Formats: sequence, structure tokens, C-alpha cells
Amino acid sequence: MDSRSMKGYIRNFTLNNGPHGNQGYSRVLLQLFGYTGHGKSSFINSCKYVVDDGPYKAHAKVAGSAEKPETMIRNAYELTETIALVDNRGCAKMNKDETGEIYAQLGNFLPLGSEVRWRPDYKDMVNIVLTADLVDRSADFIVPVFVYSANTQIASAEESELKEILTKAKKITGLFPTVVITRKLSEHLPDIQETFRRMGVDNIFPVENYTVEDHGKNSGET
Repeated sequence: MDSRSMKGYIRNFTLNNGPHGNQGYSRVLLQLFGYTGHGKSSFINSCKYVVDDGPYKAHAKVAGSAEKPETMIRNAYELTETIALVDNRGCAKMNKDETGEIYAQLGNFLPLGSEVRWRPDYKDMVNIVLTADLVDRSADFIVPVFVYSANTQIASAEESELKEILTKAKKITGLFPTVVITRKLSEHLPDIQETFRRMGVDNIFPVENYTVEDHGKNSGET
């Protein structure tokens, strides 16, 4: 499917067209997660630019570096009335404090617009999940999307940890995460793609995000 066909598909997508109807869902939330500075916010801006077909705008603030994340709120950016991209605070280490918050978001226990905080107190996170009011969010269909930069090679020690995180995301949402690899022009792209395939990832999409400085649509980006 070429980019023009894909754009039309996204714009006209409706949950009612499935073989079993919408099953009570009214909205698809593409929940992004991943490391700080790997291009989640830039990916949102690129998708908005392509689907909206207007001037380039920085809807989501982009981190200046991996050490200085901009996104601290779980914000949703609508692509259509049915589909929204959900930005997220990037993880520094993917430790249990950070992934606990990510899992709660993938389960849609935390509302949109809420602050993303790493919670070292396990009981604190459990209480949030147990007291979450899911009534208003039960119509959201969550699609997990892991964003990873091809500029960062995956160490062999990290591979099993990442696979476990992706596997848990599948258990929570019912879907194995789609992986978006940013910086597709990197020489490390083939190795990183192969690493994610070994983890069991079927849907891998390399992209080169648009930026404020470079957003000509004939330059081969997203």
C-alpha cells in the first residue's frame, strides 16, 4: 500500500467495518512507549503532518536530548475522530518503576492528560490500578507501539529484557506491539530489525521523521 492509499485508509477507517462490528469500541488509541529521545514525539508530529495534509506543526514537544525529556504527560493527538496517537514520557532504564507505569497505561488504567510519574512504591501503583474508574475509557481499543531509534544499538544483555517487556505488553492488550524504528538511514538499521524479529515482532516500520528544519514531503521521510 503506497503512502496515498495509506492516508486514505486512515482517514476513512471505522471500527464498524470489522467482521464482528465495533464490539463496543469507539476509538483506537495508538499507545507509544519506549526510551527517552528515541523519537516518539517526532513520530507524532510526522504522522499529523502527513494525515492532516497541512503545514508542518510541532504538536508534541520534542526532547532536545535523551537526558532532557519534554513529554511528562500522557497526551493524545487525534489523527481522525476514530484514531489517536498517545505520547508518553520516555523511559531511561526500562526498570520496574518505569515499566509499571507503562503497563498501567497499556491497560488504560491511567487517564489521558495525567502526569506520567515513575512510582518506586509498588503499593502506590496497585492502589491506582484498583481505584481506576474505567467507565469512560472502556470504549478505547489500545494498540501498543514501541518506538526505538536505529542510532542506538541493542546490547545482547538488553535483548531478553526488551522481549519480556514486549511480551507483557501483548498479555495486557492482546496485541504484540508494533515496532517503529526511527532514524531509518542509520547503518545499524538491518541489525536492529533482525534483533526485533528474534523477539517475535512481526510488524516493524522503519521511518525517518519530519522535523521543523526538514519537512519536504519529497524527501522520503515517514
